[in-house]
Amino acid sequence: MRLTERHLRKFIRKTILLESMMMPEQLGDDLRIEVVNAGFSMKTGNYSPPASYEVNLYKKDHLGEFEVGNVSVTYSLRCNAYEIVIAYSDIDKYGPLLYDVAIEVAGDQGLVPDRDQVSIDAEKVWRYYLRRRYDITAKPIQSLACGSPRGAFAGGKDKFGEYDWANWIYYQTSGTPMTDRLIKLNKITFKG
Repeated sequence: MRLTERHLRKFIRKTILLESMMMPEQLGDDLRIEVVNAGFSMKTGNYSPPASYEVNLYKKDHLGEFEVGNVSVTYSLRCNAYEIVIAYSDIDKYGPLLYDVAIEVAGDQGLVPDRDQVSIDAEKVWRYYLRRRYDITAKPIQSLACGSPRGAFAGGKDKFGEYDWANWIYYQTSGTPMTDRLIKLNKITFKG
């Protein structure tokens, strides 16, 4: 079998992806994801876009269950897309998985980075989506009212230009692969 350059690039991207973030199959028995106000009914399979939603990561220990990661999203009229307003993960490499679920929940509306402040870690995720994720499509933000992220935590200019990753709306191009895998593994629940 002859490996084309296109297939080799796809394989390399997938390998890099697997090493830079946790995949659904790597969630331990003590971790689970919950999507709050997703607009999705598990019973009927119907979806109606919510005004806002959260993707939460919970860890269970001998004292109970605690939130250890969160991506809070609201619909932005100024960007005509969903916008991340708060995002964090206390456990390394789980942030990108939460972002993937957030992009999938956003659906056809797409997802943009926080317009006020973006951490250096989050900036790396957005750059990765823009340049290396074959399953994520980015379309330019059309609204001038949308603005660009700024603040003390933003990394500033890179060799591709100032905040180039921030001027796009991100979409999952192949359905909901991460969410589907999480459902199959019984590692995700939908509330509200």
